[in-house]
Amino acid sequence: MILAPNLQKPQKKRSWPRATEDNIRNYKSTLRQLLSLIPVPYAALQDDRDSQAHRQAVHEYHNNIVNACIKAAEATIPHTKRRGRAGWKRHAEPQKKNAILWNKIWKESGSPNTGIIHSIRKKTRAEYRRASQWVVRNEEKLKADKRTDKLHSRDFWTEIQWMQRKHTSTTTEMDGESEEDAIRELFVGKYEELYNSVPYDREEMGDILTTLNSRVNEQCKQGKCYDDHKVSVGDVHKAIRSLKHSKSDANNLLSFDHFKNACNELHWHISLLLQLLLNHSFAPMTMLTSVLIPIPKNRKKSLSETLEIIFAIRKVITTDASQENWEEAGNCLIT
Repeated sequence: MILAPNLQKPQKKRSWPRATEDNIRNYKSTLRQLLSLIPVPYAALQDDRDSQAHRQAVHEYHNNIVNACIKAAEATIPHTKRRGRAGWKRHAEPQKKNAILWNKIWKESGSPNTGIIHSIRKKTRAEYRRASQWVVRNEEKLKADKRTDKLHSRDFWTEIQWMQRKHTSTTTEMDGESEEDAIRELFVGKYEELYNSVPYDREEMGDILTTLNSRVNEQCKQGKCYDDHKVSVGDVHKAIRSLKHSKSDANNLLSFDHFKNACNELHWHISLLLQLLLNHSFAPMTMLTSVLIPIPKNRKKSLSETLEIIFAIRKVITTDASQENWEEAGNCLIT
């Protein structure tokens, strides 16, 4: 049985843009083999009754599918590479390899302080030092030469975008709080206020919930429902086609590319998994986990001030949009 996925980040992230057709073909083949080893919980599929055993089977099935995608990609898709210094491979890498070679020979010869091996080692080390220092001093010129070489290729704009990228550091303070736990509790309180900012009739919501539960028990569970509530392989295939490339979860465990480049067998397993989740009204904890990453547009504003704008706009959209509400939203936006 395939082990459950590790929620820690992989050592090296997969670089799908670097993957060749052979890489993608090997990924599909490897994934197909791993999926064939996964035991399908047919008992949980045939029995709609909720039980701990069925939930455990669905949970393991979900983990096995996730881990198969991760393992297949790690075995076939190249990882991301750290961007090297411009001109290093051409002007300094040969000298580095030569210096390492002669340093190894010098050590195997007993590390002599005189003689021809000592002289060659000293010379190659000096050549490598001069080459590396020259690359560092002429880095801007080498970058310009590299951009010139790419002027007539599709890599030119990629190079420009990389040069103009902005590094925005995550804020370390929110409304006077700097500790991680304090900031987390602050966000919990503010978002709870946000999602409950629009009033509703609790009694009316209770009646709606009672009606829905009654219809599920009297119709859906008795085979009298107007719909079969099944997620077909075609539905999964259509959904995967609409995914965008290079999007991933917070842990970088999976990206949309794992699904867009997968074999058709994965679509069948996902369809079956979704059917199990619907039948048992259950979802693994990893599917329920969400991550909030604060991206302050104005670092001078506090979290409270920022959410006040959201509250005002939300009130306009979800209520009768009276003149007073519109003026409140407008004043917040102007401020």
